[in-house]
Amino acid sequence: ELRLSSGQSFRGEVVRIVDEKVDLRIDDAAGSVVSVWVADLEPISRVLVYRCRKERLPEKDGRERLRLARFCLNFGLLLEALSEFRAAAELAPSTAEDCRRGIAEARSRMADQMAAEGIERLEAGDFARALEIFERTLDGYPDTAAAGRVRPLVEATRERADAARAAAARAAV
Repeated sequence: ELRLSSGQSFRGEVVRIVDEKVDLRIDDAAGSVVSVWVADLEPISRVLVYRCRKERLPEKDGRERLRLARFCLNFGLLLEALSEFRAAAELAPSTAEDCRRGIAEARSRMADQMAAEGIERLEAGDFARALEIFERTLDGYPDTAAAGRVRPLVEATRERADAARAAAARAAV
């Protein structure tokens, strides 16, 4: 089943995937084929399309794995993109530089997502959770722009988290 972000869904068999479009033979009496854009799919359906594309790839084709990695990166499937870039580099060493850049881009986007989540928690007053996310961002992605953005926030957030814990402890007494 493919679900669109509009709320509409289609159940059937994927018959073709070309670049950013999926053709699905839907379960109806006529066996109609519906075409949908990957960009219009909910994230979980994008993962299903990724898996379907991966199943159809020649097993040892590094260039096709590189194309699949770029597909994943384009549609926000960052963990999948990392995996595919690594596989492509191993299978086709001539793609190593493209893969290195792709891995750096995926890591940067992952760090951006983490930093945004941390800032969201900070703005909501959840200082302990914000601090945890900022520290994970710095530990996991120290070489990214996101780390540069959260680094100055860490000490102030730590102080606010400590103050919130102390206030909660006083209130409990």
